[in-house]
Amino acid sequence: MPFCTYTDVRRIIDTGLEDADITALIVQVDAEITERDINGSANTKKTISALITASLIGLKDAKSRGAGEYSETTRDPQDWRNQAEILIARINAPRGRLG
Repeated sequence: MPFCTYTDVRRIIDTGLEDADITALIVQVDAEITERDINGSANTKKTISALITASLIGLKDAKSRGAGEYSETTRDPQDWRNQAEILIARINAPRGRLG
């Protein structure tokens, strides 16, 4: 089961790609998430998957642009990847010991 859907990705990026093409990219991104053994809640993985997928689309589809809350500023597709990597770093950060 994928971490996100093409609908989740379309909330980040407005693209002319077909839903099936977006889904194929999601499969690729989710394989990366699994291979990197990224822990976190289902919602966090969904966000990471959608952000990385949007970044790939932005690099492949020059006509794409940010959507929703991402449309207010011009964003480089790498920005979405960077946001995902920040989330991943937070998940993987060592936690202090209590007591």
